[in-house]
Amino acid sequence: MAVKSKFTEEIWELLLFAPFWVMEIISKADGVTDVEQKKIFYQEIKRLSTEKNSALTEEIFSEINKNLERVSSNLSSDKREPTYAMLDLRSALDEIPSELAGEGFCDVLFEMGINIADASGAMTNSGRRVEQAELRALAGLAILLEIDLAKLEKKDPKFVFQIHGYLKRIEKSVL
Repeated sequence: MAVKSKFTEEIWELLLFAPFWVMEIISKADGVTDVEQKKIFYQEIKRLSTEKNSALTEEIFSEINKNLERVSSNLSSDKREPTYAMLDLRSALDEIPSELAGEGFCDVLFEMGINIADASGAMTNSGRRVEQAELRALAGLAILLEIDLAKLEKKDPKFVFQIHGYLKRIEKSVL
């Protein structure tokens, strides 16, 4: 509760909704949210509510885990499209003092997105079960959350190489 008190209600709700928006962006990328992706999403909520992390991340996931029904209900009345909502989140996180570790929250959201994407589909040459549409969604999420892929590259270079491929395509289409 110590971290929550440093935010407005509106910003705190934005932070609580973020994992759900990640789930929606990734799971709907291929047109289908399957049972395995939902299962991983709820497992991630539970795991992150108890795992040692930044105070901000711990408090967000703890509250979601304890009040899942309420947070889901409030989210259903929020009419923002998830991609645009993530832009709002990024703006809000830019205002968070560094001692609250807003950047760590983005890393956790991105890793959560990878785990959701990896929950179903055929095995790829990267050793993951991430479909091409989900890979594109992860590339977009990396941009929205301003993820430093170099951190992830040490753990999973083949997979990051695929994400970089989509980032290059996005860059070419924009320029």
